[in-house]
Amino acid sequence: MDLDLDQKTAILMQVVEAGEYLKELRQKRKLTVTKVSTDIGLKNHSYLSNLERGKVTDPDEKVLRDLEKY
Repeated sequence: MDLDLDQKTAILMQVVEAGEYLKELRQKRKLTVTKVSTDIGLKNHSYLSNLERGKVTDPDEKVLRDLEKY
């Protein structure tokens, strides 16, 4: 499936908005990226940081489920 530029832009914006939302929730709970990453079993906190900044375009489904439960 080939996407045009508008579709790619829309998807990218959704990824960025989702990451911003995750960051907002984490900050409201006064949690660090390192704390959340450790608690959900990530070996490296940079993945969560990149997720929050919209740098991960194909997020790991398990990580998303773990974040949802957290």
